[in-house]
Amino acid sequence: MQTRNESLPKNEILKSNNDFKKVIYSGRRIDKRFISVYYLKASPPARKVGFIVAKRIGKAHIRNKIKRRMREIYRKNRYRMADGAYFILRAKKGIDAVKFGELESEITAGMKHAGILNA
Repeated sequence: MQTRNESLPKNEILKSNNDFKKVIYSGRRIDKRFISVYYLKASPPARKVGFIVAKRIGKAHIRNKIKRRMREIYRKNRYRMADGAYFILRAKKGIDAVKFGELESEITAGMKHAGILNA
């Protein structure tokens, strides 16, 4: 039985400021209650994700917790995602009070609406 690698590879994470700007300003946005999903179609097999949690959300430990949750949701669902997309998950106010399951359903719904996540 072959197992798949469930880790989040570093080459799938958006890091440069230029990449973030390109996705935010050239891509499309889908707003949900606690999250915004920015996405930009790219040439396959490229697939990269970025995470934004502003200081207004809370103190550092709260922001880090939210980023860990978003990374985990991406990591668990990355095999269901279409190749050829750059996207950013941006936290909105009130996300710190949301339970993990509710956040996961909101993020997956946003990605389905964007056409990034396969059913």
